[in-house]
Amino acid sequence: MTENDYLYFCYSLKMNSKEYYFIWASYEGEEDRNDKVLTKGKGILSFTDKEKCLKYAEKTGIDVVEEGEDDVLFSLNVRKKFRYKNRKKDCEYFIKIWNLVSDINYSFGRMTIAECRNDETDVLYDKMFWGLNLPVVTPEGEEWIPVFTNREEKLIRSLHKTFLRTLRKYLI
Repeated sequence: MTENDYLYFCYSLKMNSKEYYFIWASYEGEEDRNDKVLTKGKGILSFTDKEKCLKYAEKTGIDVVEEGEDDVLFSLNVRKKFRYKNRKKDCEYFIKIWNLVSDINYSFGRMTIAECRNDETDVLYDKMFWGLNLPVVTPEGEEWIPVFTNREEKLIRSLHKTFLRTLRKYLI
């Protein structure tokens, strides 16, 4: 595996009224690897604005993939609390934060969420994924809306708190 096996993107995250920009690397090689974020010491290498992030990438020879006018592939506005309300955007949010935190953990050599999953969390992830209603897997004109038990809703809130702790720990 080489650094050439990655595609690099600018990622925007807003948390506690602060905006962070960092470089997220998507693994495109043959091995079974996770995506990652660029790190600095004990935290995510982050910037206060997009221009600084892109200048750093250019200066260090990282070829950031351009994604339209703003060059930001992902943007996530982190919620202080999460309540699922049967909406596609809730599923999108939860899948984004789940995957991002898993990539952050991988970047620091910690177990990824996928490695910690169990039957209960697998069901939650799958329901959230299917709730995205991606055109490639959802028949035209159909929509699937996940329904969660009280126990699952409690687990969703617990996972969200864990995600927030991870973000607070590594955002510098």
